[in-house]
Amino acid sequence: NQSLNLSFPIASMVVNNGHPEINAGIFNRLSFWWVQKLFTAGSKHTLTEDDVYPIEPRLQSERMTALLEQQWLKETMTSKKPSLGMAMLKRHFYTFLYLALAFNVETVFRCGIPYFVAKITSYFDPSVDMSMSVALAWAAAMTILYFIMTGFRSLFYYRMMRFGSALRVEVTGLIYRKACRITQKEIGERSTGYIINLITNHAHRLDENITSANVFFNVFTAISMTFVIMYIEMGLYATLAGVFSILMFLPLQILLNKFVVFLREKLSVLTDSRVKNIH
Repeated sequence: NQSLNLSFPIASMVVNNGHPEINAGIFNRLSFWWVQKLFTAGSKHTLTEDDVYPIEPRLQSERMTALLEQQWLKETMTSKKPSLGMAMLKRHFYTFLYLALAFNVETVFRCGIPYFVAKITSYFDPSVDMSMSVALAWAAAMTILYFIMTGFRSLFYYRMMRFGSALRVEVTGLIYRKACRITQKEIGERSTGYIINLITNHAHRLDENITSANVFFNVFTAISMTFVIMYIEMGLYATLAGVFSILMFLPLQILLNKFVVFLREKLSVLTDSRVKNIH
């Protein structure tokens, strides 16, 4: 209950502190023009701390850690088996939803480009009756789609990497708060190296692996789009044959993934033991 009494008002920190991205428009965000001032300063002299933009108020570590701690305390009070992952999911549910929708839209565009290419190349097939104006229309549509996809994809990946960094900061801050409150008995059971390993190894993986999490968001959309395009171009039976050949390799991929997880768990135990012996 004492942990719920935060040492600062969370809402008061959400103000504009001069970060250029806060008031940037859609063009500035897509082109990352809001960092142009920083690049210009870097081309003239070595960057100093005064040149770097201030951290957005809602991304400050103290605020994010306090919010995650509140959600974690709610999870421990309401769940029989509290999970930090579930607490993080509830804390960032709308962010996960936004990224999932964004990457699904980007997947639809990306899967549609080969279909546009097939339509354009069919213009050169003598057996296909297509005028030049129609072929140029397909080419113009593909070009516009490609530029839109490229711009939004860069923005989405930037958001994903920033989100991974925020998760790492939150978890690291939560570990620090817990370490400041543990008793002498608990300190004897857990060495300093164990806590350092939690921060440098486990928490850091959130920052590294979040960039590949988009695969979980758009895998079903990619499969569905591929199935639809194959059905339009080759018919039902050829599509089923192709999908069946892909599904044949799924058991092998699942076994390989389980084996990799098994090796990572063993490596994590060995790393914890090594760090404990060092410290």
